[in-house]
Amino acid sequence: MTEMTVEVRRKDETTLLAECRDIYERKICVPSYAVIRGYWEIGAKIIQYEAEGWVQRERGSGRIKRIAENLGVYYTSLYAAIKLAERFPTEGDLKRLLAEIAQRGIEPSWNFVRNNVLPKNAGMPREDATHELLSAGERAAQQVERVVEEIAKLEEEAKDDEREVLTNVREQLQMTIAEASSAMAAPKKRREASRDYISWIHDQPEFVCIATGTPVTEDGPKIDAAHVGTVGSGGSDMLIFPLLHEMHMELHRSPDWWGRYKVELAEWFYRLPRLHARFFSEQGGGA
Repeated sequence: MTEMTVEVRRKDETTLLAECRDIYERKICVPSYAVIRGYWEIGAKIIQYEAEGWVQRERGSGRIKRIAENLGVYYTSLYAAIKLAERFPTEGDLKRLLAEIAQRGIEPSWNFVRNNVLPKNAGMPREDATHELLSAGERAAQQVERVVEEIAKLEEEAKDDEREVLTNVREQLQMTIAEASSAMAAPKKRREASRDYISWIHDQPEFVCIATGTPVTEDGPKIDAAHVGTVGSGGSDMLIFPLLHEMHMELHRSPDWWGRYKVELAEWFYRLPRLHARFFSEQGGGA
């Protein structure tokens, strides 16, 4: 009688890393709607490994940080991915979520899911002190949004001089909410960073806002170094472009911003290789 042996393939943190890496490279590295599904699959994979006992749930964020390091993303994105998979446990649930977002006329993106579907503390482990701080911050933000709505109602009935004051207050509060939302966006893929280059390019005469032509001056308005990136990922610091701070905030708020400045962006990036050559020449000369 022939004995049959069945090989049981063991799973552990190494296989979890490999499976998460496969999902990341197939879906999250490619800028598309698949980014949301990719993070959802990674969150579900981590939950599955813990539920089946292949890896033990750890106190703290050691394993999540190791997976994030392996993928080259911030670990807060993985906690958000786990929260997404917990809230929408089946593929059908996820598809309904994406359909609802699309029906509202909004392009589904990981940033939108992070900012508008998941709680702001979704990127932090529960035992982290920041978790409760972000919870308090989210409650405060919701209160501010309610205040904005009440001010908008008062504007409709106010006299001209009172309406101007109310409008100014409402717009400032809305700008604060928008900037906070931008700052809370999905943690981006780790960027190629060069502090020397960013500092250097701010001092170059060519570094003027591509939208308004505003130059960098000692007492003038702030000119930001805006990054070219894709949904859920960041760009290289060598691919920044100059943008007035107010315009930078508008870029994050307005999906059609890029289309309005296609020519200006093209002209900037046409000149950029010469700036790079000058930077590296000066760096080499100072060595």
